[in-house]
Order: sequence, then C-alpha cells, then structure tokens
Amino acid sequence: MCRSSWRLAPWMAAAAVLAWSGTVFAATTGTGQGTGLRATASVAGVGLGVPLGDTGLRTAPADFNNSQSTVDAQVTAGSLLNVTAGVVSGATQSALALNQVSSTGGVTNLNLSLVNADIIPLSLLKVTADAVSSNATVVCSGGSPVATGSTTITNLKVTGPLGLNVPVTINPTGPTVVNVAGVATLTINEQTAIPSGLVVNALHLEINVLNINADVVIGHSRASMPDCAAAAGSVTISVPNINASNQGAVPVQGLCTYGGGTVTITSDPAIAPVTAACTPAGTYSVNANATSLANGNVTFTATQDTATASTTVTKATTARLPTVTVDTPATPISYANQGSYGPITGTCSETGQPVAVKVGTVDVPGVSCLASGTWTTGPTPLNLTTLPDGPVLITASQTDINGRTGSGSATVNKDATPPVVTIVTAPAINATNAGSYTTSGGCTTGDSNVNVSFNGGVATAASCTGGHWTLSGANLSTLPDGTVNILATQSDAFTNTSSASRAVPKDTTPPVVTVMAPATIDASNQANYTVSGTCTTGDGQVSVNIGSFATVAPCAGGNWTVTGANVGGLPQGAVTITASQTDAAGNTGTGTGSTNKTTAGNGDTTPPTVTVVAPPIGPSNQGSYSPSGTCTAGDGPVTVTIGSPPHQVTVTATCSGQGTWTAPPSDVSHLPQGQVIVTGTQTDAAGNTGTGSATTTKSTPGAVAVPVPVGGLWAALALLATGVLGLRRRRQAAA
Repeated sequence: MCRSSWRLAPWMAAAAVLAWSGTVFAATTGTGQGTGLRATASVAGVGLGVPLGDTGLRTAPADFNNSQSTVDAQVTAGSLLNVTAGVVSGATQSALALNQVSSTGGVTNLNLSLVNADIIPLSLLKVTADAVSSNATVVCSGGSPVATGSTTITNLKVTGPLGLNVPVTINPTGPTVVNVAGVATLTINEQTAIPSGLVVNALHLEINVLNINADVVIGHSRASMPDCAAAAGSVTISVPNINASNQGAVPVQGLCTYGGGTVTITSDPAIAPVTAACTPAGTYSVNANATSLANGNVTFTATQDTATASTTVTKATTARLPTVTVDTPATPISYANQGSYGPITGTCSETGQPVAVKVGTVDVPGVSCLASGTWTTGPTPLNLTTLPDGPVLITASQTDINGRTGSGSATVNKDATPPVVTIVTAPAINATNAGSYTTSGGCTTGDSNVNVSFNGGVATAASCTGGHWTLSGANLSTLPDGTVNILATQSDAFTNTSSASRAVPKDTTPPVVTVMAPATIDASNQANYTVSGTCTTGDGQVSVNIGSFATVAPCAGGNWTVTGANVGGLPQGAVTITASQTDAAGNTGTGTGSTNKTTAGNGDTTPPTVTVVAPPIGPSNQGSYSPSGTCTAGDGPVTVTIGSPPHQVTVTATCSGQGTWTAPPSDVSHLPQGQVIVTGTQTDAAGNTGTGSATTTKSTPGAVAVPVPVGGLWAALALLATGVLGLRRRRQAAA
C-alpha cells in the first residue's frame, strides 16, 4: 500500500496516532454479466434466442472489463412480435482489489409491439421507453458479499389492447408487476438473489396470448462474489482540539487499508458515529459533530473491519454560535424549473427561531427552525427567474437570544438559456434521395447531440460541431408520399431543451413523358419541324432534344408540342428525339422517339448572337435576381452564369420567338460584394455557340452559403422551381 503522496496537516501532527494492526477483508473471486436484450418465443424470428449487447458470463481472477453493444437492433417473431432499439449494450467489470464486481445492461429508444393481424389489426401490446438500464453490484464488506441492484427507466409507456394506457411506476424502489389483461405480465426492476450475488432485470415481459408465448428481458445485469478473504491491515486517526468554531464539523482523517471496509468514527463521550470511504490513496476524511459534548477530554476511535486506532483531544468552547447549514441542492436551476424551484433545506440549532435564507438576490421569508433541527423553504416554490445564469450562492443564518449569529452556505448552478437549434437544409424527398436523405442545420456547440426524427419516428442523434449538425444517410423510403415533418431537438446539461421543425414534401413518382411517332425530317419541314408527345400535367415544362437541337415546351392538358424548330443543321441519317420532365420534388421522367433525316446538314457555321443586361445587385433584388438579354430565336435555350467559381449560380433561360430571354429569379445573396460577371451562352442545332456577358456590381456583403446538392435531378428541380417562380412573378407584374 503506497501512502507517500498523503500528508497530515501541521495542526494535526500532534494528534496523529499510528496504526493498530487488525484484519480487513478483500474479494478473491467474482463473476459478472451484462446483457442489453434477450428474447425467446414459440414463433421463429430473426435474432430470437440470441442475446444482444451481451458480455457473456465473466469470471475473476484475473480481473475482467468487457462491454458489448449493437446499434439499430431489431428482433422479430414472425409478424407478431417486433422489438427495436437504438443502442443495445451490456458491460461488466471486476476490481477485486476494490472489493467490487459490477454489471450493467440496457437499451435506448425501445419500441416493442405485439400484433396479430389475422385477428385484429391493432397492437395487442406496445411498450416504449427512451432509455432502460439496470445495474447489479456486489462488494466485499466485513468478510461477506453485499449485493445491491437498481433500475433506471426514462419515459416508459405501456398500452394494451385497443391502445388503452396501462398505469406503470417508472422507477419503483423494488420489483413491481404490471398485468396487461389477457396479454402479458410486465415486471419492472425484477431483482433475484443468487448465491453470493444478485440478478437485476430492468424490464421482464412474459407474453402468453393467442398463438405466441414469448419471454423478453431488457436490461439484464448479473454480479456475484463467491468469496471474501481476510488480510492484514491497519488504520490511523488524526483529530484537532475542539473549539467553538469547529465543534459542529470536527475534521477527522487518517490512513486506512484500501480494499478493506469503510472507516467508522466513534468517540468517548459518545457522538453520533460517522463513516468514511477508504480512497485508492489509502486515506479517509470525514467531519464529526461534537456540539453535544461537554468541555473536556474526548477520545476518538477509527475502526476498519477489525483494525482500530484512537486518539484523545480536548474540547474547550467559551461561547457556542448557532449552527446553520445549507444542503447543496441536487437539481440545478434550469429554464423549466426557475419559476417554481425548491424546496431548499438545511439544518439549524435554535429551534423555533427564524432562519434568514437568501438565494442569490432573492430573499425567502417565513423560514423557521423546526423541532427536528432542520429548516426548509417549502412548500411554496421559489421564483428565481430574475437571477442571472451562473453560480448562485444560497445563504442561511440564525441569531440566538444572546445576539450571536451563525450561518452556512451552498452553491447551485443556474442555466436557463436553452440551446438554439435550427433546420437549414431540408430538400424535397424524391426517388433519388429517399433511401439516403441528408438534412442539416444549426445548433449550440457544447450541448448535447441533436436528435432528428421524421414524422415522429425514432430519433437519430447527429453530433453538433462548430455550431452545425448534419444527418446523412437517413432511409425515408418507407414513409408514404405526402408531407414529411422533420423535428430537430437539442438539450443541454441543465435539461433545457429547444427544437425546430420543417415540413417537406415527399414525392417519389416521376412524371410520365412520351414522344409521339415523329415525322421524317426532309427538305420540306427541316426549317419548321414539329414534334409532340404526352406529359404529366402540373409537373413543369418539358425539355426536348431533337438530335443536338435543344428546346423546351410547356405541358398543357397532358400534352406538349414543339413547333417551328429549325433542324436543318442536323446531319443526314437517324435522329433520336428525347423529352424529359422534372417535377417539383426532383423526379425526372423521360420518353424517346426516333426518326430519319433525309437531307444533308445545311452546313450552318453562324453562331447565335447573345447579349446580356445585368442590373446592379442590392438588398431589394439579391434574393430574386433576374438578368435578361437577347438571343437568336430557334437556336435553343440560353445558359446563364451569375458570378465566378466557386460561388457562381447557373440557370437556364428560354429563348423566345422574339429573340429575347429572361433568367428565372435566383438567390445570389451569397455572392461576394463587388464586381459580378453575368454570362449568357447559346448553342444552335449545328453546334455553333454564341456568348455574351455583362459586368455589374453587388453592394451587399456575401451571406453564408447553405450547401445545396446540384447536378442530375437536383439541377432539374432548381431549374423548374426558379422557372415557375419567374413565370408567376411575370404574370403578377403583367396583372
């Protein structure tokens, strides 16, 4: 046993007494096992009979330290029993030198359901909880193993047939059995003694209904200590002389044998015994209340198992001040409880006399010293909303009939500022991203992870880093088409919680587009060619490619038509015609057709002529910026680029029959302040490209850009959305 780092205070040196030998006790063997989830049933299912998050039964010596976990676990029994959990874990550890074996087991985000669809389509039983865990611990104390167990359950809910709530005690002090009529028996905090140890099951569900018998254990912990052995040990004690200032809390400390039992302090004349744990450094420290003792000699004795040590000190007090203490509150002050906090308690010596209590700057009236020698601010809750966040000093004082005042204090922390969480990026859900969806937003650095759920489903944790969170790879393919509600929630260490929500559309059905049998391209129609087909009404315009000739056509009444197309520049031979349409969710449907061109290409070498008109960018138009210009009618759409890499915005504008184009409104607030170049490019059917540009000025600073996926379906969705917005605004302007 190493004690070189421990020293007695100088004022205690004279009162120190060397060790008296004796016997202490230490553990020599131990077993432990932690299991998160175990299920068996009469109906075969995936994972049944195989424990999840299971350490297996471990034995010591040598000491063991094992943990197991499974993420996103699911256990099923046919179509009847289904158990899912976010994290399933078990852990067990022995420390024979510390006289301890401990095991834990539990799950997060528990969802258990029992359904017999052949008889009734509703759940016969449903059990949910945010977290379930158990602990079994055995220590060697005084030569005998002492076992303790506990269960912690958060937000447990049980519903029976027809969805009727079943009353439950969430964290009972002892085993509690709940009967779900005709369906199952649920035991909460099930504790079973085993030789030299204990088995704790947080939840034990026994199902016997219809065609299924099942046994489900959630949060299984097992610990035992078959033997404690005697070993040589020693203990010392140091106590200062007792005076008026320290008699209420006389400091007692010394050396002890780590791995032995607790140290008990007694005295002659007698005080109330106090106990102290022996630290890994081989020391103990505790305060003893000697106010009841008369002046004179007092002998203090320290006992650890059968080892003892004693010392004698003198008590001499001329005047005893009132003794007042403040119990340190177990619960910090948060946003949820700041308006109704308490009660705050403490001890006092002047029975029947008032106790002046102050919490920060808030005075608490009407507090008296009770006959039990205690005081309390209850039952009226305290309103502490005016106190600032940070440490809050609680003071209590009492004055006796002789005018002497004693006081005590304690500190509690206040944090009534909830995290700030937002949802910034939440694109529409389509066939492309439904299986691996990404959403992101802002959060408060230093607080918990952000829990993100979709339509109230099981929340997934996303880490908060640098004030941002991102959830990637969410599988939303099982959600029905329609509106999907996204909820992001974050809590801090003081249980302050805030959330943000966003409703996004889900549409995984692409438009249906066809190309009607196109006519042959010949000398009579190549300068004024017509092609048509069908489309999905309400899903935007149709992009049409006739060979290398590109144009767009509106979808009206389920049909689209391109007229007046000059395709004389196409080479002679086979021509493929492609029509595609992208809906608001980014789903794209495509149809194709083929024809022949019987005439040779007209050898067009003249590029289109494109000009750009770029108005200045300012606060009034940076959110819907729309440059315009001229183009060559019949030579396809104009590609418009606003700004320079890596901040540029690229959109497509239709070249009208009058040779003009207007870009759909675009958000360019993220572009840097200063000079901005706007470029328009048009390519005709013969592959000739014409370009025009203009330079303008942006007078506002660049905003933080929110990443938005581009390319493929996303680019088509952005084009469709901006085109529809521009069309609406032009119609509104015309009106």
